[in-house]
Amino acid sequence: MTQQNRVHIALLGDSIFDNASYTQGGPDVVAQPRSILVTGRATLLAVDGAVCEGIHESVWKVQEVV
Repeated sequence: MTQQNRVHIALLGDSIFDNASYTQGGPDVVAQPRSILVTGRATLLAVDGAVCEGIHESVWKVQEVV
């Protein structure tokens, strides 16, 4: 599979995705797609406490990692 055909999931948002500190050792949200993606990847760009005004910064981060 070529690089162009690989799945890349980028999670943007707040603690709904950046929830490792809340899972008490269980899998966080980004660990779940990472565990099933064979040829793709999942990137956590969400930040606990993020607000709507910061979405532009998150979008720029997506462009950097894709």
